[in-house]
Amino acid sequence: MPRLCYSRQVRAKIFAGAVAGLALVLGAPATHAAPLTVVVDNICSDKGEIDLTVYVAADWLSTHTDGRDRHLPARVGSVTFHFDLPPGTYAVATFHDANGNGNFDTNLVGWPLEGFAFSNNAHVSFFHPPSFAAASFTLPPEGATETLHLDYWSKC
Repeated sequence: MPRLCYSRQVRAKIFAGAVAGLALVLGAPATHAAPLTVVVDNICSDKGEIDLTVYVAADWLSTHTDGRDRHLPARVGSVTFHFDLPPGTYAVATFHDANGNGNFDTNLVGWPLEGFAFSNNAHVSFFHPPSFAAASFTLPPEGATETLHLDYWSKC
């Protein structure tokens, strides 16, 4: 049987091709996750919980957030949330679910009955939430910390 003799360059190319093929079979490497820390402060009571969601533009204020929502017990002062997300553009919305019913409560005319906040210090105008652009921020590869200050339009 004849012995095949390949040059070093040919062997290197064959090896590189095999490695690339193996990478395709096993799947692409995971994208780098950037740490995002979100501090929610100005919490006026320890009743209920703080609900927080990190959004991308396509799902702004929807219920389809692919696991980017969290709940922590309310605590007078502040609570801190941690996420590991791909670098990109995000916006955060949070509210103090003081009665623990899982909903952001308003009165009959839409006046908020629970504390709420948006990233980038975005404000509500005429009872409408801010746009994604107004509330958005960039999460760089090295990570970031965002602080949201709850605003209570009613007594706590």
